[in-house]
Amino acid sequence: MDMFSFLSVPYENLLTLKNIIKNLTNLKKTDANLRIYSIINVMRQSRRIVRPVADSIFEGHEKHSEKRGGEFMKKAWDVNVNGVVHSVEYRAGFGAKVIVNGRVYRAKSQNWFVNMVDYPITIDGAEIRVVAVGNKVDLAVNGRYLGSGEEYIPLRNMPVIANVFIGISTIGGYFFAGIFGLLIGLLFGILVYPKLGLSGKTGGLIGAFVGCTLVQVVIFMILLKLQLEYGIF
Repeated sequence: MDMFSFLSVPYENLLTLKNIIKNLTNLKKTDANLRIYSIINVMRQSRRIVRPVADSIFEGHEKHSEKRGGEFMKKAWDVNVNGVVHSVEYRAGFGAKVIVNGRVYRAKSQNWFVNMVDYPITIDGAEIRVVAVGNKVDLAVNGRYLGSGEEYIPLRNMPVIANVFIGISTIGGYFFAGIFGLLIGLLFGILVYPKLGLSGKTGGLIGAFVGCTLVQVVIFMILLKLQLEYGIF
């Protein structure tokens, strides 16, 4: 353990270590066995003191959330970094916002058609990420999402073809099958394409795009039939 790591140990742990060393130096010189045992005990307790500092840098839990129309308008977490609790909040609406300890930051979507936010936050050397894909919002702490428990994968790792499919399925779906085609495109763009793209399943991604297109074609045929036979739509 270097000097800087030693300085990061909490004060109460330093007092515990000081008392152990003090008791060790008060032992009689003739009692060699007890001295050896105490040295081993000091080493064990020192490791137990230092380890939580490294492991408990990141701790967090969801504080509250607010939905409107099935979408998260607001979601907040409490994050413990080095013993200090910080407030992190995500707000949707007219542009996504991330609020850290009362300070507001604007988060930009990484996709034109679907809300995709991967906003980094650095608190006392610890990196935390607010991730939103459509109406799904989660906080990545120590490489894992608090809500789902899944491993965090940066949204920038999603292949370009996934973004292309999202654009074609949403905009193309709207012009091809109206609002129903748009809804199907958004459904695939939020729930299917990002997940397959981030997992590296290119074949599955192409298959999902073909499936989405087929569904939109079927909807187009149904709408066309209704319009020709009954004058609906």
